[in-house]
Amino acid sequence: MYGWARWSEHVEHRLAALGQITDTGVGSDAVAGEVARAFDEEARLCVLASMLYPVLFRDLSAAGRMAFEHDLADHGKRVSRALRGALPALNQAEYAIFFGAMVATVAGLWPIRRANDNGFVAALAHILRAQLQATTMLQQ
Repeated sequence: MYGWARWSEHVEHRLAALGQITDTGVGSDAVAGEVARAFDEEARLCVLASMLYPVLFRDLSAAGRMAFEHDLADHGKRVSRALRGALPALNQAEYAIFFGAMVATVAGLWPIRRANDNGFVAALAHILRAQLQATTMLQQ
């Protein structure tokens, strides 16, 4: 099992253990922490995410990009279901927005935090919590 599949599985297990959280403030904090720790367990995935668009996509064929994006979308759906289980207040479109923002955040944050002070998990959890809270505020 490669990085995205293993990471998706870690997120599913971590979020299932949280159960359903109706308080979005508490839920955003718990979910962000678990997702950040799941990324930290998959260092290779974080490295690949940081190289995905500037390097890997440049060298992939159109068919290769399409296959990769389809696979990534499948993992996004899997994680969205896990997010929905933990934070039922969000809708499907908001989970998709969060997933895309999360991947972009990891891609940019990983090389910066690893090169400086290795505060990746704390920084990622903080940013993901803010993203989740902003998403829930948009609903209101």
